[in-house]
Amino acid sequence: MDDDIRCLLLENIAESVKVSCKYEEYGCHEIIPFCKKLKHEDSCDFGPYNCPRSTLKCCVDGDISILVSHLTNHHMAEIINGSNFRRRFSSAHIRHDQSCST
Repeated sequence: MDDDIRCLLLENIAESVKVSCKYEEYGCHEIIPFCKKLKHEDSCDFGPYNCPRSTLKCCVDGDISILVSHLTNHHMAEIINGSNFRRRFSSAHIRHDQSCST
């Protein structure tokens, strides 16, 4: 059987079925074709963010409000211009606990 055979009927169905983004609860209200769901979710602005301080092995992830809270409380970061962060203290002063809580 040839693996290159396409089924246009299934492609049309996949294109016509609309679904919500899995990050709807975080604020994404996009309705997207089923066949483009994964691509959208990979680049969705409402998807979870990981702690950029990966060298400290933080395990926090979540929406932007969780990340901001984690950075300001756990890493003593200061918000500059609403979207940039600056550490207030050196790495030696960063509070780090094993629970990785926000």
